[in-house]
Amino acid sequence: MEQTDRTSSSYEDGPTPIWKLVLVFAIASGVQFGWALQLSLLTPYVQLLGIPHTWSAYIWLCGPVSGMLVQPIVGYYSDRCTAAFGRRRPVIFKEHVHFN
Repeated sequence: MEQTDRTSSSYEDGPTPIWKLVLVFAIASGVQFGWALQLSLLTPYVQLLGIPHTWSAYIWLCGPVSGMLVQPIVGYYSDRCTAAFGRRRPVIFKEHVHFN
């Protein structure tokens, strides 16, 4: 019985169907639209709340800094979870309940 190596390049399978390319494009467009909207509206909204323009750069840093701190901690505890539902699902559900 001969085994084929499926970890090699997918170019051997032929060209990618156009509908898959359109789907990837649509998802990427949605993400880019969301980022553009956030970039254009966050600074004026922060100024509307009374925070000076010079502090808006610090507001932009809050997301990446909190991600650098929180993401490894959540990943650490989620990797050590031994629940019957899996490792990630209990953590995702807990955070969903906590923040909603």
